Amino acid sequence: MFYFAAQVLNNDGYPYYYYWNFEETTYQLGDTFAIHTFTSTGNHVVSLLVKAGAGCHDTVYTTITAKDEL
Repeated sequence: MFYFAAQVLNNDGYPYYYYWNFEETTYQLGDTFAIHTFTSTGNHVVSLLVKAGAGCHDTVYTTITAKDEL
């Protein structure tokens, strides 16, 4: 199980919308945090698309490695 968090540093007064993608899914509207369990081990690309009420948007990507170790 992985925990992800996001923070917008530009406080321009517009609402922000957070869309998470965990490679195994399509973009899902969420919040500044997300919890996800991958169904397989290995490398997975996680992306976060943030849209602002003013019409601008940005996407960040990171690759994580899921191991079956507890």
